[in-house]
Amino acid sequence: MSDFISLAEAASRTGKSEMTIRRLTKKDGSKRHVSRINGVILIRAEFVNSIYPFLDNHVNIDNKNVSYVNKSVSVHQVESEDLQNNRIVILEMKVEGQAALLESKQHYITLLEKQFQEYKDEKQKELDRLHERWSQEQEIFKRDQHLNAGKYMIQKNQELPESIDNEEKKSLWKRIFK
Repeated sequence: MSDFISLAEAASRTGKSEMTIRRLTKKDGSKRHVSRINGVILIRAEFVNSIYPFLDNHVNIDNKNVSYVNKSVSVHQVESEDLQNNRIVILEMKVEGQAALLESKQHYITLLEKQFQEYKDEKQKELDRLHERWSQEQEIFKRDQHLNAGKYMIQKNQELPESIDNEEKKSLWKRIFK
């Protein structure tokens, strides 16, 4: 039974979880590689190694204890450094892209502000021109109004007969209800 190991030991050798190793023991093809002694589930080491390769480890032959030199941490650290470097490069590219986008938006804003100012100046000129025209027309209207008022008064005086009967001067009501 020296080639059988516990689920916890198999998990630590492979770097997998104990639950993953337990699932492996429940598969139909692995029944002949699994043994139960006093309620403890044991699995054949070679079988586990064939499915989930063991991490780098060293077995102490003298007392048959397994001591692990976990090189995956250093590999993981190298991978994480590479991953971090890649993330840094990606983020730098995003920042450059955002800077270019910001610059183009700022250029567009400047262009819109310039167009708005030109439009505003054009409308102000048109408004000034219309105000000037309105002022001229107001002066003409006032002058014509004074002239027409004088003509109207002259015309009215000419139309009235010199002798107006007192009866005609009375209001309609007074004439009706004498």
